[in-house]
Amino acid sequence: MSARLEEAPEQHSWRFSDQPVTQLLIDPGEFRFRSSTLSESLEIRCGVPFTFAEADGREWIIDPEAHAQLAPLLTLLGRMLEEMEISRDGSLSMRFGDSSRIRVAPHPKYEAWEAHGSGGLEGRLPLWPRGRVTVGVVAANSAAFS
Repeated sequence: MSARLEEAPEQHSWRFSDQPVTQLLIDPGEFRFRSSTLSESLEIRCGVPFTFAEADGREWIIDPEAHAQLAPLLTLLGRMLEEMEISRDGSLSMRFGDSSRIRVAPHPKYEAWEAHGSGGLEGRLPLWPRGRVTVGVVAANSAAFS
């Protein structure tokens, strides 16, 4: 299994090994990326504006509804996802192999982000259904932070 979960009272962190970004998907109002290997896959969806910071310090606020703003994210293709952290407040941070980052803040009305896993990652990734952080694939009643 390529994910290791570290739990703390204020945040949970998943450390990955061998999780390359293999697909970038653009839909009206959301940006998604997938990472697939022979044994597992994961998909992260961002549905609200978020911050993308390159390793060299350049930073963009990306609105998934403004497709022209998504161009800097093309550099993620092939990069390794190394870490994903969720905070008690529902924010999500992802760090990639070159130290670039995506940060998604919670939104008061909308699901800011979702994460789904299959294979070895099934049931081990955070979700953001209906305004609270949970862990699982469809586990809307199991709180990751109690």
